[in-house]
Amino acid sequence: MFLAAVCALGISYWTYYQLFKRFTVRWMVYVLFALRTIVVFLLLLLLSEMVFSIWSTRYEKPLLVIAVDHSLSVKKGVDSAWCNRQLPEILNSLQNNKSVECKTLFFGERIEPLANKKPWHSKTNFHDLFSYLDEDCERPCSELLVISDGIITDGEDPRPEASKQALKISCIGLGDTTQYPDAWITQVICNATAKTQNTFNIEAEYRLLAMTEPFTEISLWEGKKLITAKSIQVPAPNYHGRVQFSISESEAGIHNYTVKIKPIKNEQKQYNNSFSKAVQLVDTRLNLILVYKTPHPDIPVLLDWLRQSEGASCSAMPWNKTRPQDLKNRLVVFHGLENPEDPLITQCKNTATPYWLMCCNQLGKSQTLAEVRVNPGFNRFRMSESKAVLNSAMEALVYVSTSSTITPTDQEQVLNADVNGRLVPVLFFSTVSGQFTGHILIDGIWKWNLKNQFTNPAFTGLRELFVQSFQFSAMRMRKDLFNLILPLNATISDNLKIQAELYDRLYNPVLDAQISVQIKSNAAPNKTLNLRAIEQHYEGDCAPLNAGSYSYTATAKTSDTSFVRNGNFQIQDQWMELQSMQADFALLRQLSAYRKGSFFIHPTAKEFLSRWRSFDAFQPVAYPVESEQTWIDFKFIALSLIILWILEWIFRKKWLII
Repeated sequence: MFLAAVCALGISYWTYYQLFKRFTVRWMVYVLFALRTIVVFLLLLLLSEMVFSIWSTRYEKPLLVIAVDHSLSVKKGVDSAWCNRQLPEILNSLQNNKSVECKTLFFGERIEPLANKKPWHSKTNFHDLFSYLDEDCERPCSELLVISDGIITDGEDPRPEASKQALKISCIGLGDTTQYPDAWITQVICNATAKTQNTFNIEAEYRLLAMTEPFTEISLWEGKKLITAKSIQVPAPNYHGRVQFSISESEAGIHNYTVKIKPIKNEQKQYNNSFSKAVQLVDTRLNLILVYKTPHPDIPVLLDWLRQSEGASCSAMPWNKTRPQDLKNRLVVFHGLENPEDPLITQCKNTATPYWLMCCNQLGKSQTLAEVRVNPGFNRFRMSESKAVLNSAMEALVYVSTSSTITPTDQEQVLNADVNGRLVPVLFFSTVSGQFTGHILIDGIWKWNLKNQFTNPAFTGLRELFVQSFQFSAMRMRKDLFNLILPLNATISDNLKIQAELYDRLYNPVLDAQISVQIKSNAAPNKTLNLRAIEQHYEGDCAPLNAGSYSYTATAKTSDTSFVRNGNFQIQDQWMELQSMQADFALLRQLSAYRKGSFFIHPTAKEFLSRWRSFDAFQPVAYPVESEQTWIDFKFIALSLIILWILEWIFRKKWLII
């Protein structure tokens, strides 16, 4: 601006310098000089790009956030009628208040807009509510109204976060703070999968309130079948304990177990007296038969390794006494059979039975010793010992060449050997045209066993390597080409995620199929879900279902084949919210006290609105607003420039100044 003023004075002086000398009426020249200076100054301002800030004050309605607890403890509580009658009247009155902007939302295990027919939440997280106000709310909140029973079942303690808030917090307490006699199962702990024929544990945690009897009973059920029951001594009226059940199952599949606690005297609610869990039992037993041509010291070593392994069943039979039916549903290891057209080998090929060919050095043939090492790139299954430790436990063995034309991939080679400077696989497997075949091309593993018995009798790494190789191949007998995966312990608040896997005969993923799942129930209409291909599998989501038993029919169609799978699953009615229904008004009072907010216990709409508004007078919120402008944005400057320019021209003409 200073530079513009100097330039304007300079230009005006240069224009009217000669007139000062010629005219004796100098006031006219002074008037014209002033007009010219102002005009040039304004023109330079308009042509400049100078930006400056202008501050103003903007007034907005205060933001009132109403957070309504939408958890099951509110639905099942004694004030559910209050939520149906009084709550809508309160919300309508506040939303129609013209002096405040009202934002209503549900909170529980997540934050979501207030709406009808929303699924009730199975958890209550107060901490996420204050995180939402800090991070996700569109503008600062002036006041928060919380309508809840104060029961927290998830997340951190909200009080530290609430104490930092600048806003006023008011609370409406719902529910009953009275402690009634109650017995409930708080949770059931068990593995999602277990092995058949093995003992596994199911552990249950339980709580008792106002217990008057010295004993209670906790039982384990599968459907309507009682498995076992235990009598539990109760040392105190309020008690928290654990009980463990050990069971064993022989049938593979999904088993639904329920832990129940006996109701106590004067117990008012019994829906939390049971807790269900599903366990998938997998048959991982190894059923192996070793068919040998002639006796060999490697055979008893292999059989001994297998018999020491849990869940393995094995036997040995001479080749000339083995019948085709002896191979049915068993993993077959052929020892010393060199003829690929042998009837027993052909039987395995025709029935797609996995088998291993274990070669041995024939008498009279030259022997080639080879250093055997674990393939560093193999990772199809894990071994407890490191590959370096396994390598140190092995010594050079006789390499037995074979006429097989199979070339395994790196991921199929378990052991390699250095044969005359050439690295060749000596324990490997492959799948050709859907047929799984394993090969062992070394003779003398009894030497490894003998060496380790003297040096380190507790070492089991080599035994584990061979047993796991056989178990991996045995899985091919149980692996279906079409598999459907459903969550075992879904509840009525969970979106049901369904996954599917589809393979061709070579067990390569098929990703161009049409897969649909029809879900059936006697209590609800059928649902059909179409799965979409994602990476190496198929996936689809189904909206939450009601508690109960469901059946499904899954269909997979490709250009040349189709598969159908049927099964059943359960939707659990299991809720953290329903384990303890005692309202926590102390928490709500503490939240309200931080900024001198108000606390009410299930008031009527009329009572709340009259009292709460007397406490809180909504005042507009002032926000300073900064705006950037240039001189050209001011229209009156351009208008003044034009007027002054015209005036100067008129005066020059009138006073005969050219």
